[in-house]
Amino acid sequence: MARPSVAVSRSTTLSRLSTSTMPRAPRITGKDALRVLVRDFGWHVVRQAGSHVHLKHTNRQGRVTVPVHAGEILKPKTLASILDQAGIALDEFVKML
Repeated sequence: MARPSVAVSRSTTLSRLSTSTMPRAPRITGKDALRVLVRDFGWHVVRQAGSHVHLKHTNRQGRVTVPVHAGEILKPKTLASILDQAGIALDEFVKML
């Protein structure tokens, strides 16, 4: 017995895939991320090893490492890792940009 085929247009499929509740990570450099963390979230620079800046917070435990490569845009997963280390939600971070 043959199954009836269901025609789904390509545009319908793409629109379903693109309606995500998660906001897209902003395309920023490490220098921009560092500026927001220091200025708006209370992190301060402890040391720098090469192109990686290590931050510490006065009230929170742990450290955050931000790669500051000249003009390179951070990959979304790298930014997610930085925000996870800092304990900051992406929405909250984007509002401060």
